[in-house]
Amino acid sequence: MGLIQNFRKMFIKEPEQKPDMFQRNFFEFLKNQQLNSDWQVIVDSTGDGNFKYDVPTLRAKARDLEINNAYASAFFENMEKNVIGKSGFNLQLRIQNADSTPDTYANSLIENSFFKWSKNCTVDGQTSWVELQNIILRSMLRDGEIFIHMVTSNDNPYGMMLQIIEADYVDYQKNETLINGSYIRHGIEYNRYHAPVAVYVSIFPPDANREHLNCPTEYVRIPMANMLHIFKKNRVSQGRGYSWMASAIHRLRMLNSIDEASLTNIRVAASKMGFITKAGASVAEYTGAQTDFNGNFVKSVEPGEIEVLPEGYSFEQFNPAFPDASIDAFIKHMLRSIATALGVSYGSLTMDLSDFSYSSGRIGVDLERDSYRKLQTLLTEKFYNPVFERWLVSALASNSLSPLPFQKLDKFKNYEWIPKSFEYVNPIDDINADINALNNNMTTLTDVLAKKGIDLEDHFQKVANEKKLMEKYGLIQNIDQKNLN
Repeated sequence: MGLIQNFRKMFIKEPEQKPDMFQRNFFEFLKNQQLNSDWQVIVDSTGDGNFKYDVPTLRAKARDLEINNAYASAFFENMEKNVIGKSGFNLQLRIQNADSTPDTYANSLIENSFFKWSKNCTVDGQTSWVELQNIILRSMLRDGEIFIHMVTSNDNPYGMMLQIIEADYVDYQKNETLINGSYIRHGIEYNRYHAPVAVYVSIFPPDANREHLNCPTEYVRIPMANMLHIFKKNRVSQGRGYSWMASAIHRLRMLNSIDEASLTNIRVAASKMGFITKAGASVAEYTGAQTDFNGNFVKSVEPGEIEVLPEGYSFEQFNPAFPDASIDAFIKHMLRSIATALGVSYGSLTMDLSDFSYSSGRIGVDLERDSYRKLQTLLTEKFYNPVFERWLVSALASNSLSPLPFQKLDKFKNYEWIPKSFEYVNPIDDINADINALNNNMTTLTDVLAKKGIDLEDHFQKVANEKKLMEKYGLIQNIDQKNLN
């Protein structure tokens, strides 16, 4: 027997022993116990596989909150104000000559031409440049994604226009297997390397049949080279975006319901003072009051009125206790949780600054502005840069930037987008800190001005123009004389 057992160990691979189902989990929180038995998840290998069927519903609920929830509406307005700003992102060209001096002519021509194009840059002819930026930001936050089709068009002198495509037009239910390892998943075509190569866009509105238009289900295939898909990618295998409000939606909805119930309760309490009851069936009917259509007694009340009820009747006061004093602390706790989930400060979301000190408020503002800058960088990389570079190629090819030659395309790609800037929190201290950093060569004037969204060359040009104007009116001499005195 011993020889046979040794032989088996040497030449025959024993089957693997299955782990004991009752063995201890390496991750303690994965143990199946009473407190986490309701935490059920779907194990999936793709970035959006766990929630692929829930995204349209999530999107619809986020849109509902945008309209009907005050805090959700405030969130979107706050993001537009702090990420896009009133004027949107500004294009600054940095083209240089061979001697490293600014090519002022090329810079001005391209900037002015792009500004003219941006005033009517969409195929619908109804969306301004700043409005377009706000739509893209709001759609990405609310719906999770948006598609921008860069259309080659002879209707525009620069040869290019933009088509805004909402996420609904790219059908989540369109899934097919193609040849050579390619496939369509959630309306997007991928090659065998799982790289997106095209988007299938519904020709007719997604709700056309609901509107009784009787439109067929047809799609147009748009190559990814002409399409921008703007969304935040959390996993490398994620192909579609989902609402940034996902972690806050449930609390926002519950808070809305609590608010509505509180208002209703207060209105009922203010409208109904109490009830008149009788001790038993033998008590005579009370005829001193009218009845409503349900047969309930209705008694009018006059200021200072005192009335004696008939024998056998008593008055029971109606005084609901909710909402009580503790509701304020609970609402604040909920709103802080919602603000954290949305990536903004409690003060920005609610405009409640009663509990803020200067130091804590400053820390909160700095952290919040970092979130805004992160979003600005995301938009720059996924929207502004590809749109401008595509426009530049189209404008040069159509001779709309004549006499600039197409052969110097790479030279003309020296540019920068200046996003919305932020004011100093404490102007005196912050300006002195910048001056100290400049004096000690720890920063540059370019960097200091960039924090305010100001271009260095534009700043110097404005300063020079102001000095010329002051000289014209003799103000320079007066200032110099005042300084001497």
